[in-house]
Amino acid sequence: QEFSCLAANILVRSHLCEVLLGPGDKLLGRGDWHQVLRESLWLPGSALSGIETVDGFLDHAKEVTQLLLRVLCASPGRQRRKLRHLIDHWGGLHQVAEEVDKSEAVVEYLASCEGEWAKTWWGERIFSSWVQNQLCRMQLQHLQQGFELGLYSEREYLMVYWYMEYVYTSILDNLTQGESSLKQGFASQLSVSSDQRGGAGARKKKNKKKGEEVKMTPPELTPIQKQLQTEVLLLETKRAMCRGYVRMLAAMRTKTPLTDPPLGAPTEQSTAAAAFPFNSLSQVFEQRFFCMHTSPFPPALFAQDYTASVDASQYPSVQLYQFSAECFVHGRNLAQQAATLPSLSPALLREISLIQRAALTNQVALKVITNAKSSSNLLIHLDFSVHDHFAVVKAKCR
Repeated sequence: QEFSCLAANILVRSHLCEVLLGPGDKLLGRGDWHQVLRESLWLPGSALSGIETVDGFLDHAKEVTQLLLRVLCASPGRQRRKLRHLIDHWGGLHQVAEEVDKSEAVVEYLASCEGEWAKTWWGERIFSSWVQNQLCRMQLQHLQQGFELGLYSEREYLMVYWYMEYVYTSILDNLTQGESSLKQGFASQLSVSSDQRGGAGARKKKNKKKGEEVKMTPPELTPIQKQLQTEVLLLETKRAMCRGYVRMLAAMRTKTPLTDPPLGAPTEQSTAAAAFPFNSLSQVFEQRFFCMHTSPFPPALFAQDYTASVDASQYPSVQLYQFSAECFVHGRNLAQQAATLPSLSPALLREISLIQRAALTNQVALKVITNAKSSSNLLIHLDFSVHDHFAVVKAKCR
């Protein structure tokens, strides 16, 4: 994603692809694919090695991952077209992953490990949850590139941000469940190890003086847990931004103050007539999200779900603007927390800074819109001069 922002020419993109997938069937010419995929799956060392079903899954995963890397080296327009087909390939891998999760060899291996890994959420879906996370990332990439390429009109922003919020929620649910599973698994593993050492902790408690406070030192986070914390915080930041846009654009539908052709009323008939003169809302929705309907995860949403979810007729527009401003404040606070995380790349730090700017700009603009005596006296439009995916609101008096 960072490379896509550089607008590199075809020679640079071809060279990057050659470096990543060079001769020798090694990642970057030296990384064994099975080992790289094991690390991505959070599998330690040689865990589950020599199992036919697992090796078959890793071979299949290697093929589709190589296809994904080739696609990500292409231009944004070509990436977006190829991602539609790639989602189908990963959907096939998801079916294989579910079978591997339930295979007898994997279940027996987890049961034989120290701790309670087999009883955790992650232990029950090691392979399928990993594929689901990649599917969510590909769908988000596909939707975000629509903004970069200028494919959406302002009338479609609401449905795109609404679907992005749904995908962000899906991947966050997976990652937070995985994070809690790791904590549970490592905690039970430490408990088993302590018991095997003969209850050293109990002897320390016996020698403790009466009234002395016991200080419990929390276990140090593993590299995987640190990586998860960073990713979860960044995804929560972007989800909060999407929620802000959904509420703001839903309020604008009721007043239709956008200078682009109006978003229309909340009903499908009036929306088709006012906002989409040549297509029905259902047709527009299917055109934008049809490739998501072939994905096994997250479960596909349809136009009926969209119209029911964004129907804001029971809320006054001022209240929706306030809800939206709260989301942008929350997103800005999360971005500030993310900026303090260690080991962030310069490109990622820059994106976090741009998200903060977009959130702050929208806060101010919403305050202007809310305090305006009449929305008809304002010219309101959205642009992407600050961030490629998160628009800023521009409001001017007529």
